[in-house]
Amino acid sequence: MKNIIYAFDMLLRRPFLLLIIIIQFTVTFLFLNLSLTGVLTARETTKRINNIFEDRNYYAIQDRTNEELLEKIFMQPDVLDKMNQFYGFLKDNHEFDFIEYYDGHIAFKAAPVDDQRFYYYSEPIFSNAEQERLFLLNQVTVGPKFFQLLPFEIAKGNLFGHADFNNNDATVASVILGHAYQDYYDLGDKIEFYDYDAQTVKRLQVKGFLKKDAYFISRGAGLINLDYYMVLPFKTVDITDEYALANLGQIISQSLIISGNVKETFISISAESNRLKLYTSLNPYDLNQHSLIISDAINAGLRSLLPIGIAVLLFASISMVVSLLSFLRKNTKEIGVHLLAGATMKNIALRILWISMICLSFSFVLATLISNQVKNNIFPDFYQGQVLYYTVPLMLLIVVLISVWPVVKFLRTEISEIIRRKE
Repeated sequence: MKNIIYAFDMLLRRPFLLLIIIIQFTVTFLFLNLSLTGVLTARETTKRINNIFEDRNYYAIQDRTNEELLEKIFMQPDVLDKMNQFYGFLKDNHEFDFIEYYDGHIAFKAAPVDDQRFYYYSEPIFSNAEQERLFLLNQVTVGPKFFQLLPFEIAKGNLFGHADFNNNDATVASVILGHAYQDYYDLGDKIEFYDYDAQTVKRLQVKGFLKKDAYFISRGAGLINLDYYMVLPFKTVDITDEYALANLGQIISQSLIISGNVKETFISISAESNRLKLYTSLNPYDLNQHSLIISDAINAGLRSLLPIGIAVLLFASISMVVSLLSFLRKNTKEIGVHLLAGATMKNIALRILWISMICLSFSFVLATLISNQVKNNIFPDFYQGQVLYYTVPLMLLIVVLISVWPVVKFLRTEISEIIRRKE
């Protein structure tokens, strides 16, 4: 116990040197904490991508029609009717499964939750009509086959039924919420949102909650966590205006296709499009390959982090050793007095270890607190428990390693030299 007290006393009487040491290792542990979070995020992301595409291939429709030609096609007077027919062909075809999906946002006049992970934009926008603030939250709209064919499960409540996709009530619709929404809503709750197309307030009724970690690959947004999303059902409606026509084009491009014979499926889709004189070049876009691109990009970033992290850690460790040696030199006279008063070389060595432990522990706690404040803006999820699992043993290892040289140097010094040396 005395060695701990003496270690604290020696540090407090050298506040400037103590501050330098703490700053050095706070920065080091902050970088280490964020780097490990990035590593774990990359690893978990890759694993989740592999789980999504574990047992089947998913495809999207990729349109490569010439832009000038496409503009002329959609200027046809009967294009709305043709797009309705093409959309119906995709939905009702029995040779392949067309999974309707569209990601976007849903507007609220008042912020319903206080966590930025739920939000499409971090800041509110202003509506064109009334010039009032609107808060946009993450939302996806799905068709009947989405939950039938994709590996999502309900934690509480029910999935959408046939009636939810054919609901003619203009004011109330069913919604399935991500797992994280359970902190804010319960089954049956009514949620008011603002439909800025109709410029009116409508309501959603909570029908169920997804199980935790409901990850999905979106062609537009990449890997998304539906824990922080509202899931709405597509309604069975006809396209009657240009705005709906533009939205339908986005729906078709973001939706998924599952087929046992992809080549024949896209020959059939292209033939129907040509018959209706719509898109002239439709090709399969392999979402499994899309997921590999995301994984490769994540892993490339991870590989660039490792050498930087090693360099920073090495530099900081050397600086810490130098700081400890400087600290011991400045306290040589005091150490000599302690030795004359009966302290052993072992006592002094333990004090050096305690000084290292105190400085690094304080820096570690400070870095952890700072990193927790910035992680939500960098990573979609952070794994604080796993990060601590790795960083605590690493911190202990660093304490031992950086203390070895000062302790060895001290133990090799003759007691008479320590006593004679001036501070």
